[in-house]
Amino acid sequence: MIAAGLLDELELHIVPVVLGSGMRFLDDALGLGDKEGLELTPTRVIHTPEVTHIRYTVNGRAALVLDDRGSGKSLSEIGMA
Repeated sequence: MIAAGLLDELELHIVPVVLGSGMRFLDDALGLGDKEGLELTPTRVIHTPEVTHIRYTVNGRAALVLDDRGSGKSLSEIGMA
């Protein structure tokens, strides 16, 4: 459904539990390129100590832009201004 562009919303229920080596949530079946991702906009967040519920609007495919926003550098220093 995601790869075909038929998904308008995605709702995740995040529980703070680690499952061994982890479980892959999304895979190559999405048909995304190496520098491509799905653009999601959060529309609802409900947080409790046990679980966080997040509803996203799926905006479609978008090119990934790698940057260094967490480094403390200005936008002009990382080439985004």
